[in-house]
Amino acid sequence: FAVYVLYPIFSSLWISLFEWNGVGEMLWVGFGNYMEMWEDDRVHTAILNNLIWLVFFLLAPPLSLGLGIFLNQDLTELKLFKSLFFFPFVVSPVVVGLVFSQFYNPEYGLLDFFLESLGLNPLAVLSNENIVTYGIILAALWPQIAYCLILYMTGLAGLNKDIVEAGRIDGAKGWQMFWNVILPQLRPATF
Repeated sequence: FAVYVLYPIFSSLWISLFEWNGVGEMLWVGFGNYMEMWEDDRVHTAILNNLIWLVFFLLAPPLSLGLGIFLNQDLTELKLFKSLFFFPFVVSPVVVGLVFSQFYNPEYGLLDFFLESLGLNPLAVLSNENIVTYGIILAALWPQIAYCLILYMTGLAGLNKDIVEAGRIDGAKGWQMFWNVILPQLRPATF
């Protein structure tokens, strides 16, 4: 941990206080690199994009939990849906990218087919600088939701039936059952 994590972090922070081309002599500039970086508009855009990614990726656990509870029912019709939700977890990220590039295609993609069926104009998601970030986030979020869904489905399968039954006997149902009985038992999966 110290060699492969801590040392590189502190070494990078130390090097960032110098002007250096990676080969020659290092010239001390202190926080000059950081002040120069802060004046660059691209840094502000990168920080904003990272915050957007953070907010959207925080949606993966609650969405997965909701899907997990829905898919945890003992209905044979849901077996196909379960496999469709697990699909993005087992395929390569390259395949996910290709699937979404076809989905977003403004000429023949499914997104535009859906938009046109609603009477809306086609939308070139990947070439529109205002929405491309959200399109890429959606593509990246799909496998993340599948990963969290696997964790929650495993957690739901391991629920203590005695505790759930005791909650039912005590009159817990709906939100009360979820909040007080099921969610506490899913703490390890959530963690």
